[in-house]
Amino acid sequence: MKQWISFLLIVSSLKAMPTGIYGPCREESSDATHITIFEKSLSINGKSFNFYDISPNVLRKTEGECFNVIVHNQTNVPTSLHWHGLILPVLEDGVSYVTQAPILPGENHPYNFQVVQTGTFWIHSHFGLQEQKLMAAPLILLPVQKEVT
Repeated sequence: MKQWISFLLIVSSLKAMPTGIYGPCREESSDATHITIFEKSLSINGKSFNFYDISPNVLRKTEGECFNVIVHNQTNVPTSLHWHGLILPVLEDGVSYVTQAPILPGENHPYNFQVVQTGTFWIHSHFGLQEQKLMAAPLILLPVQKEVT
């Protein structure tokens, strides 16, 4: 039974490949949005709490454009960012050890795919318990502005 489960996991991971063509969004460009993750500390009544900060603290993109984001990990631990609820190529999903290797301290990782939906979503870590220490931020996908004639 254990061998069967291992086989299924291997086969399913091989199937986790991009299935669509994402055109120019697969190419890196110089107009990327840079997101930096920092570690911070807050002290209240003599008790310290370490947490994470994502800057900018809100990410906005427009339907039809390239997501084109570079994440800079300025923490002392590995991390990854997941784009919760987005329709995207599986290899851009930001789940450590499943769809990507973790972003190591001091390293960067690009995410580049076409935005194909609108709405309010969120960014959060998929590494350890970082989400519980505030490694999260809003993600707003705006509709294309239609010209009024």
